[in-house]
Amino acid sequence: MHRQLAIIGGAVSVGVAGGCASVILTYTSAWAEEIFARYPLMIIGILVAPFLTWLLYRVTHVDINTSTYGVLRATQAGNHTSPALALDIIAGTFLTLVSGGAVGKEGAAIQAGAAFSSGVARVLRLPSAVIPYAIAAGMAGAFSALMLAPLAAILFIIEIIKFNDEQIRSPYLLMIPVASFVAYAVARLCNVGLPWQVLSEGVSATSTAQIALIALGSLLAALFAMLFVASMKVISGTTSILLARPWLRYLVGAVVVLAFVLVTHGVYSGTGLREITAVMHGSVFSVVDVVLKIALCALCLGFGFKGGEILPVFCLGALCGAWWAPIVGVDVVFMGAICLVAAFGAATGAPLAALVFGVEVFGFAALPYFVFAAVVGALFSRFLNLYDGKTFTLGVPLDRP
Repeated sequence: MHRQLAIIGGAVSVGVAGGCASVILTYTSAWAEEIFARYPLMIIGILVAPFLTWLLYRVTHVDINTSTYGVLRATQAGNHTSPALALDIIAGTFLTLVSGGAVGKEGAAIQAGAAFSSGVARVLRLPSAVIPYAIAAGMAGAFSALMLAPLAAILFIIEIIKFNDEQIRSPYLLMIPVASFVAYAVARLCNVGLPWQVLSEGVSATSTAQIALIALGSLLAALFAMLFVASMKVISGTTSILLARPWLRYLVGAVVVLAFVLVTHGVYSGTGLREITAVMHGSVFSVVDVVLKIALCALCLGFGFKGGEILPVFCLGALCGAWWAPIVGVDVVFMGAICLVAAFGAATGAPLAALVFGVEVFGFAALPYFVFAAVVGALFSRFLNLYDGKTFTLGVPLDRP
């Protein structure tokens, strides 16, 4: 009984830790975007942001190449994550955004959640058998608090960590839902979360052809998601070979990103939350907006700037829907939600989480379309996704160690 109470207490504790990680990341990211919007000359900071981030990782003795994928695999193996990673990834994301880069928050929140929960597990001296579930619970809590979608967070973490059959049957797995709902409560108490509009009505399809075009829109969103993932992996893999020295890679990346942001006047900088919010209030975008947002996010993440990769996926999906909706003749909000779900499922390889996320955030009105979008995403993610452990160099896929 004592051990059971300790584990429940551990689940609650890592849920609070994950929720706090997301709250901190939410406020620091919003602050960074506000500073850049108010002082455009902060763009010069892009030339030093990656170097400052690298220095911080060196000082805290954390590998600068630590990625969400690496944290996921370490968690599956039951290995601890350095608590210092939370500081590093939050600060690195802030530096990228304040200087005009384009990255998300969710991947960063997952890493921070893992770092915080690993520290909590050590303090509570949880048994080694419980460690994978405690850290996974912290990740789920971080995602839940950031997205205000506790059920999707549970499924998402289980899907991307890829627990084996024995781990799935463990009673410790219950730590993940406990932490997810605790973190959700933390986010609500701190008044953070998604400012997205919830769908209140379904699609008003007038013909079978229009329904087919709506389905085609989700297919296009999945293709754009694949373009983003492939571009990021190719840039990352190729630059790691051609620009083997970290300082050279950061310098070239900073110059390229600076040039891109200057040419596009900073329109595509930021997490993508601004664009998603606009779509969810009916704004229309063009296919050029989709491609340019993909390009800047892929450049930033591919060259090693710190930040998340999931919110850019949400953004490109929403933008795709806002471009496709006028062509189909349906509501922009509706089409944006459908394409967002399709892009999420395709990029992450987590179709069940994508489906449940669509329902939790946008409601049941579009459920049949969410199902189709999730299935499309699942089919695409079999070939390529953010967490498949592969990178590419000059067209040759390489498995990560």
